[in-house]
Amino acid sequence: MTEAMNAEAQEPAVGERRDENRESPRLRRVDLGCGAAKHRDCVGLDASAAAQPDLVHDFDDPLPFEDDSVTFLLACRSLEYAKDLRGLMKEIYRVCRHKAIVCIVAPHAQAAVHIANPGVRSPFNEYTPYYLTPKEHHRDMIAAAQFSPEFIPAESVEVDFRLLRMEFFYFPLYLSPLYEPAERIGLMEVQLNMVDEILYHFVVAKAPIGKEELARLAGNPLEEPARITERRRQDGLLARSGTGNVIEPSENAGPEGKTGRPKDKAVAPGRNGRPEARAGEKAKPEGKARADGKAKPDEQGRAGEKTKPDGKGRSDGKGRPESKAKPKAARSGAGRASKRQIQIKMVEPERELVRRPSKVMFERKE
Repeated sequence: MTEAMNAEAQEPAVGERRDENRESPRLRRVDLGCGAAKHRDCVGLDASAAAQPDLVHDFDDPLPFEDDSVTFLLACRSLEYAKDLRGLMKEIYRVCRHKAIVCIVAPHAQAAVHIANPGVRSPFNEYTPYYLTPKEHHRDMIAAAQFSPEFIPAESVEVDFRLLRMEFFYFPLYLSPLYEPAERIGLMEVQLNMVDEILYHFVVAKAPIGKEELARLAGNPLEEPARITERRRQDGLLARSGTGNVIEPSENAGPEGKTGRPKDKAVAPGRNGRPEARAGEKAKPEGKARADGKAKPDEQGRAGEKTKPDGKGRSDGKGRPESKAKPKAARSGAGRASKRQIQIKMVEPERELVRRPSKVMFERKE
């Protein structure tokens, strides 16, 4: 009698499906499109049998998992090959439990090397998370997305993936410490070939989640594939090694960072109080008239100043108002156009560092 009751208790209830592997921890964690490098403690799913995954399955077909049976799902450089990304995201949403973490690594859509790849069918960029969440929750994503789009069309979204974290992995040229994080975000709007890969961490929302809960989840350590951890380390080494390529100010720079010019050597004054001519230079006659009988304007002024201090040195009897001598740079056309010039210096990277970014420093010169 007792054995019959225990056997009856072990039978599934009406409408409940029996799955022998339902409680297996391997089925709760899925690596979608795992390839040969399956993530730890995950069930590897791949369409190629050569990769020796746990399940040979094409994710363009419905996923072979029950509803609400996955707590962690990783898709590292695989979802860009999906023929129907919207349908695949619906399947991922179906199999994931409430508050399951979904980690996606994808190539950035504004990189020419990925645009030219004919195998890439689904683009990913910083706007993608806004199409995976209902519009009423977009304001809660601004902190994680690090920007707010000007316009997102009001489309019906059948899934709800709340963004926890988004990270960009740049090409080596933009790893330079001369770029601030905010500058990189602004350049992405107008510059191609900046970002190579993009990393998303989502939480599946099948019930209401408060802002405090989202902030707590975003602050916790989040799993990522091993190749991303290694790339972050390599990028950090490149960024730190690039600091040796910064142009340092010269020793004779002024207090405002202006580079000083070498001053001319002092010349001993001559007999008339003016500096003597250098070797190889002819001494100019002072105050002498030209062959046509006319004197230069500046010579007239000098002569007038010497003979008559009151300024009545002109032949017409009218004195010229006193004026301060202008610097030569102000008389030239370039000086009249702009008194400040920007000097650009380029420092090429050392040859032993592969693809090391060059650096530019702007020096303000009065």
